Amino acid sequence: MKLIFKKRFCPSFGRYNIYDETEELVFTGARHLSWGYCFKIFDTGGNCLGTVKEKMFLIVPLQEFEVYKNGSFVGCIRRESAFFKRRYDIDFNDWSAEGNALGKEYEVYLNGTFVARLSKKLFKWTDTYEIEVVRNEDALDALLLAAAIYERVSGK
Repeated sequence: MKLIFKKRFCPSFGRYNIYDETEELVFTGARHLSWGYCFKIFDTGGNCLGTVKEKMFLIVPLQEFEVYKNGSFVGCIRRESAFFKRRYDIDFNDWSAEGNALGKEYEVYLNGTFVARLSKKLFKWTDTYEIEVVRNEDALDALLLAAAIYERVSGK
């Protein structure tokens, strides 16, 4: 399954539409005011499916994000230090993500098996990310990971 994670063109506070490969709207996403970074993903009916929230220590952001699905805490996404690569561990499903030095392309693995690919598309009018997942049931987790990596860690 391929998803296109696309920022809305009109001035907005970090609002996104998420389309499938047939260009049908399947999810929406939005940044929310919070102490630290907070991004929520909604179904087309407006129900919140998942949230990525940055963990803070006093006023200093940590490289760790709490993940909630349907309002319940499920785990964390942690940035690992690596030389010339960017690496993340996702503890609620044992995934690991490794990106190139520029942080534009990531591959996600579960025990060495390919799960998903995240990539930032260049030369677009708005921020656009492409997410390819092997199994459809992993789509929400991949979207939450993309929100943590691209929207917060990349300095947006």
